[in-house]
Amino acid sequence: SNPEKFENYYEEIGSILHEYVGEGQSILDCGTGEMTTLCGVISKIGKELDEIYAFDISVSRIDMGRRFFRKNIRSRGMVNYFVANMSSIPMPRSSIDVVWTSHAVEPNSNKAGEIIGEILRVARQKVLLFEPSYEKNTERGRKRMDRLGYVKGIPSKIEKRGGSIEDIFELDSTLNSLNPTHAYVINPEKSANGASNIESGSFICPITGKPIYDMGGYFFSDNSLIAYPSIDGIPLLRDRHGILATNFHVDTE
Repeated sequence: SNPEKFENYYEEIGSILHEYVGEGQSILDCGTGEMTTLCGVISKIGKELDEIYAFDISVSRIDMGRRFFRKNIRSRGMVNYFVANMSSIPMPRSSIDVVWTSHAVEPNSNKAGEIIGEILRVARQKVLLFEPSYEKNTERGRKRMDRLGYVKGIPSKIEKRGGSIEDIFELDSTLNSLNPTHAYVINPEKSANGASNIESGSFICPITGKPIYDMGGYFFSDNSLIAYPSIDGIPLLRDRHGILATNFHVDTE
């Protein structure tokens, strides 16, 4: 009903990402939902990216987002999408150049610290959280956040998980005056502890942290002997989706 407001939001996020993402680098959108924000932001970044990853906890939302993305961007292979938990991202340590969110940490107040820790783990160069600020909100806005159970104390959670805050500022193009978006610009070096030796962009088992491989129709970890199915090309990589498959690695011929 108000496309201009959203367009301004996408434009501002895209311009901020443009500042921190380099040509040929990779990005990851955590808690992407139906990919509407991702779709709006991609064209605004203005750089040729190597890989774009996006995940959500809901396979239905990913499926809707996939169709929305294809309709608006007209590219089927542009985004690597999958289903996963934000508190257990199935990607190796320091494997993505820039990791970002758009109001995805916000409703997960009970697990916000754990989620931020995971985001810092997989980021190689920068983390950009586009989330609300309880501390900088108005009294009316804080009451609303309290009522909805939204996250508080994001800066302290970042520092506790080893991230170094470079800057925090409010976006001009906020979508809700009672819930203004702030950009948290974070350096993940303190939490990185060296990059993983697993190839960047690869998936790992969310239970064991070991590599999993695309076997065509499912992903399999030869180390944990767990298989993760796909639905219509969407990998389901939550721990609850894991299926014990002890003989999949055995050559029976």
